[in-house]
Amino acid sequence: MALHNELGKKGEELAAAYLRQKGWYIRDRNWRFRHLELDIVATDEWGTRLLFVEVKTRKAHALTDAAAAVDDEKIRNLRKAADAYVKQSGSNAELRFDIITVDADDNGHMTVNHIPNAF
Repeated sequence: MALHNELGKKGEELAAAYLRQKGWYIRDRNWRFRHLELDIVATDEWGTRLLFVEVKTRKAHALTDAAAAVDDEKIRNLRKAADAYVKQSGSNAELRFDIITVDADDNGHMTVNHIPNAF
């Protein structure tokens, strides 16, 4: 596995752990619809809110901000995938889209930044 893929996988693991700590239940990870993917799908304990989370992991000294990678095209694709997820699951929960960025320094320390209601 390429080094950047390993970093991304660690970032997603950390993001999922962060969400669990905040009281969210992870329903799906890396859920696919055609060529589209939802990194994390979570729900609150009552199932009244459905959370779609895009996770971006970067080295701390990267030239671009991780959240900036979620551009208009990415947002459209995430909404399409979320629509397919809702139709397939039959959920009528309130929907929310968040971004979690994970910054990794050269020593392997990772910092989670959560942007709720990102779009």
